[in-house]
Parts: sequence; C-alpha cells; structure tokens
Amino acid sequence: MSDGGETVTTQDGSLGPASPRCFGPYLRYAIATDFSDFKPADGKTPPLFLLIAFKQAGSATAFAARMQQEAGILIALGPDSDQGRFATAFTGSDGVTKPEAIPIWDACVDRVELSLPIEPVSIPQQTLMLRHHRKSRKRPGSLLIGMLDDGCPFAAAQFLRGPASTRVRSIWDQTQSRQPVQYKDGAGVDRLFGEVPKAFRYGLEFRRGVESLSSPNQIDLDEWIALHASGGSIDEDGCYAEGGFGRLRARQSHGAHVMDALAGRMPVSSRLGPAGPGGDRRDPPSWRAATDPASKADIVFVQFSDACIADATGVWLKAYVFDGIRYILSFIDPKHTKHVVINVSYGITTGPHNGTSDLEEALQAFVAGFNGTSGKPKLEIVLPAGNSYLSGSHIAHIRHPGSADAVAWTWRLLPDNPVVCFAEVWIAGDADPVTVTLTAPSGAAVSAGASVPASNASSPTFRICGPIVRGTDTVWLLAVQATRGGAEHGSWRITVSGLADGTEVHAYVARSDPNMGARTGAKRSYFRDDAWEADRAAEAALTYAEGMFDEAGSLISRSGTLNGIATARATGLHVAGGYMIAKGRPSPYASAGPARPGPLAWRAGPDFLLPCDSSDALRGVPAGGSRSGGVVRLVGTSAAAPQLARHLADPPLPPATDVPTTPAGIARRGGGNLKPA
Repeated sequence: MSDGGETVTTQDGSLGPASPRCFGPYLRYAIATDFSDFKPADGKTPPLFLLIAFKQAGSATAFAARMQQEAGILIALGPDSDQGRFATAFTGSDGVTKPEAIPIWDACVDRVELSLPIEPVSIPQQTLMLRHHRKSRKRPGSLLIGMLDDGCPFAAAQFLRGPASTRVRSIWDQTQSRQPVQYKDGAGVDRLFGEVPKAFRYGLEFRRGVESLSSPNQIDLDEWIALHASGGSIDEDGCYAEGGFGRLRARQSHGAHVMDALAGRMPVSSRLGPAGPGGDRRDPPSWRAATDPASKADIVFVQFSDACIADATGVWLKAYVFDGIRYILSFIDPKHTKHVVINVSYGITTGPHNGTSDLEEALQAFVAGFNGTSGKPKLEIVLPAGNSYLSGSHIAHIRHPGSADAVAWTWRLLPDNPVVCFAEVWIAGDADPVTVTLTAPSGAAVSAGASVPASNASSPTFRICGPIVRGTDTVWLLAVQATRGGAEHGSWRITVSGLADGTEVHAYVARSDPNMGARTGAKRSYFRDDAWEADRAAEAALTYAEGMFDEAGSLISRSGTLNGIATARATGLHVAGGYMIAKGRPSPYASAGPARPGPLAWRAGPDFLLPCDSSDALRGVPAGGSRSGGVVRLVGTSAAAPQLARHLADPPLPPATDVPTTPAGIARRGGGNLKPA
C-alpha cells in the first residue's frame, strides 16, 4: 500500500523532493504548485501558518530547536506550545521543502496542515508565553462568552453597560497587516488604538480597561467609545469607521447577528411569536428584555481577517480557530470564571467527517483540558451543523458483491469562476489498488493511485494529490484552477476504480460561493449523478416529503453532510441544527449526520435543532444588526448555534420536542427541537 509520503509533484508534474508522511493534503498541494494559489498580489511566498499535531505532548520546543540546529530552519511557535500535542507555528516555505527538514518532520510530528497564508507577515523571532489571566478593573463574572466570527459591534446599545462602557472585554482582529490607529488627544499627545498581541505576534487587539494596556499611549475600548459619544448618544458610524472596523460598514454582519443571538439584551425568543406546545406563532412577540447570564456576561471576540472571510473553502480555519480559542481562554480568571461558552458559527464541507481532522482533535483536547475539574472552568464549544443538505456536495457509495469495481460521477464547475475548486475522495483503510481519475470536459485526464505514477497526476490547470494516508483513512485531493483563468468549465468526471467488495467511498466538494459580507464573484461547484438523473429522477419527483423531493438510489447523499469540523462526539462539543417554527420540521438546508465510521466515538447527528426559519415564506430568525436598534434575519444554522450556546450558558437545557427514535430521524434531528433561546 502506498503511504502517500514518498514523493510530491512539481508544477510540471515531474517527481519532486521527498515529502514527510505527516504533511496534510492542502500543504502537499501548496508545495506541488509552488504556493502559487497562496501568494498575495506581490507574488512573494508569505510565511506559512501551520497547525501541528505532535507525536508527543510537550515536544514542540524541542522540535523547533532541532529544526534550527540541524536544518537551519526557524519555526516560530504559538504561545504555550508545550502544554499539549497541538500548536500553531509560522515558518518559511523552506521549512517544508528543505531536504534536511524532512526527517525531522517525520520523527516528531504526527500531522501538519496548512492554514492559508493570506498576507505576508514577518516571522516572530521568539516564542512567548500566553498571559493566562488578563486583569480587569471590574470583577469578572462566573461566565465568559467567546466568539470567533466576522463583525463585532462593540458600541451597540445591546452590548453596553452604562452610557459608554462595553461588555466586550477584548477584540482580536487576526488580519496580519492591520496597523494601530494613530490620533492626537486634546493635549496634542500622540495616542494609539490597538496593539499586536504579544503572545501571538500577528493581528491587532483592542482591550477594555486601561490597566490591561501595555503603554499609557494606548487607548482602550471604553475610551474610544467615549470619544464618539455626545449628548447621551454614540456616533457608531464614526466609532467603527475611524477605528478601522471595516467589516461593520454594512447595516448587517454575520458576527453582529450571532453575537446578539448569543449575548444580546433581547434574545431571539423575545423577537418571535410564541413557539412550542400551547403557543401560536402568529401572536406578537413579547419584546421582553433578557435576564439570563449570557445577557450580562463579558465577551471576548476574535475577528477573522478579510482575506480569510473571502475564502469560503474554510481551509484556513484550522490554525486561526486554534489560536482564537487560546486567546479567549487567556481571559479566564482562575478565581472567578467557572464557565466558558465559545461559539464558532463557521465550518467546512470537506474533511474526513469522522472526528479525526486536526482541528476537531484540537477542539476535543480543549474541552478535555477545561472540564470543570482541577480548578479549571468548564468549557463548552458550539458549532453549526452546516447548510449543505441540498447542495450536492457529498457522494456516498459502497461496492456490493457482484457489482462493478468502479464508480463515477460528475463534478460541475461553472464558468467565469475566479477561485480554485477543491474536492476530496475518502476511503477507509487500505487504498491499494484503488485509482482516482479526474477527466476534464475535453477528455484530458489525470490519475493517481498505488499503481499510477505520481508524474501522471497533474496538468497546468488541474491535478490530484494522493493517495495520502491520514490515520485509518486514505484521501485524494482534487483541484481545478479558476475557470476564469483558463481551466475548463462544465461537467468534469471523477472515477474511482479498483474497489474491493465492501469498500466505502465518500467524496466532498469544498465550498467556493462567498461567505456573508464577501464580494468575490466566486461560484459554487457541485456533484451530479447523471445516471440517476436519466433513469430515476422523474420517478423521484413524484415523492415529496418535508419540503423536498426523494433522492433514493442516487450517489448524491444528503446524509453525512455535517459541518466538517463538527463530526466529533465529545463532552463539551455541541452541534446545532435548524428547524422551521411553522411546521417543526428541519430547515431544508440544515445538514445531517451520521459521521463516517472511524476510530473515535461516532456522532449520529446534531445535538439538537434550534429555530432557523419562521416558515417556508419567512426565512431566517431575527437578531441585531451592526447598529443599535437594527434587526435583521440570518438564514442558516449559524443562527442556531448561538441559541444553543445561550441555553448552555443558563442550564439546564429546556425539554426537547419532536424527539426522533429512528437512526434516520436522529441523523437529521439529533435530540429533537429546542425552543428559541
């Protein structure tokens, strides 16, 4: 069996230098393409941002020292890297291509994957320890709310204590090129708003409380708000524009909605009519102000960079989410903080989907380490189930005895697409002698497999990286360049051949359509089962249930479409799906389980469903916009996750309704419907 760790391919398809077995598929792809898809406009390869899983906990510093001594490679580790198996790191491209570094990677590292290096940054020259307790002039409460999202309206009325003091304890903008805001105060003294977090050395943080600032020339969030307040009101437009918070230009933002649903003064339940048994949703909302713990708690907000938000694949999430959670946890007060709830309303459609991705294992390590014992608070992380149930993004096939040893389907790529499109093919266990072939609409094809030379696995506009062994699985990464830039658009063909009896094949398309608030012109690619469309689609169109037509017999599988970082089952990790209030049934787009079988505990479906739509005609749920008093509707399970997080912050959970009893029902509904938070 090929271990996928012997060679990589260069741009022209020739055999390149040895590649460590621990390198993930996107890192291998980046090396094979000379990082061409990850370079900024100046064409220079930026420092690589990596999430590393070491073979042994506490070995990060020794690994970095060995890389410098034996290979002359600088590895700049993230804070407190020796506290566990996982760490983030910056390094130059030679850190993953220099021959002297290869045996060190293999000796020390289990897995390493690339988080897209969006913008050039300078590599830090030393590793610093994270400050585990950020002092506050006010005694912190027992609950700390954390968010990783896009758009933090810290000056909006629903997040203020008093006339000009925000509940937002800190904002960390992870944009690597952002600079502090310079201005002169009334005395003509130069002041700065924002500073680089010393433990992470990239991005810019804005903290509340002057005693937490590193210099008297720095200004905190409350003072910045006060500069834009007069006559009892706050100039929110000026506050955000002059502070460089460009993600808050529009009247709505993803983060503003999620933050209000999680911790605003008026919960989602108060903006909706009565729901649940005995209620009539047509009655007016209560408009009742919240009194729960989340409405009073401090908030730490991690802002993803503009460039990351523009990349819908989510490949970048790994290291940025890991560092973001570490940042939030640094605000724990060991004497007072008892409960930490972190919401991450982002996700991916790719990955192993069995809880073994690098980020999922890191999240499991976080909740295991902060489990409410040994003087540590209880950490709970909430994720959305995803919105890909009807997106045609998942293929599932099992070879039964007597059937053909190959399976094929169409990958549809739209014209004038400005971004690279990715797909992944996953097989459990030994992939020998399986071969994956990608065929363009013109008939040009590349193949990759145990019996196919790697030199055949690339062309100028499309390629296959693999087979790559990842734990108990084997994966092939398929990539097609932008159809705007020369790659063919239309119906591509993916063929998996050489399947043994009982072999199970799963394939996933990476999202490419824009995230909310991004204007990229990118278009979604998707799978089609042409044979099913020709032979069975007309019959399936006669069966309509729960808002959708039947798909029985198609390779396109709606099951198993959970968010690719939300397939692990562990205490403290929660997944929220969505339902429609009018009918109580799942929202048509809300992704479903089960996870793929694997070595870890098996997730059957989301934990619970929370309201995501009022009805077929009125989509989304209402919550705050980017300015005080604004209310907008957000469609998707991103709106369900903060409602579940709000319930978790005020235990116990309310009783569930419409609780399923069948495996198919649990895959779609989990533990049933919860009332809006």
